[in-house]
Amino acid sequence: MIGRIAFTHYCVADMDRSVDFYQNALGLKLLFRRDDWSEFEIGGQRIALRFVDGWTGGSSGSGAAVSFLAEPIEGAVDRLKK
Repeated sequence: MIGRIAFTHYCVADMDRSVDFYQNALGLKLLFRRDDWSEFEIGGQRIALRFVDGWTGGSSGSGAAVSFLAEPIEGAVDRLKK
């Protein structure tokens, strides 16, 4: 029987830029990083980034989404605008 989700992962074309965004803009804790794989911790869960050379993403509405709970929202919006 499945107990919980171990992690979710997202493909990225630029690992440096993606790690910077998740770590500094969103404030997630970086657990480890390699050239092709990075993992972050948030609320006891893991989000991973996988480098895929030439990745351009899928068509609109064909991918995955993640939602975060954040308080206060104004502070999160201000941080993301920087």
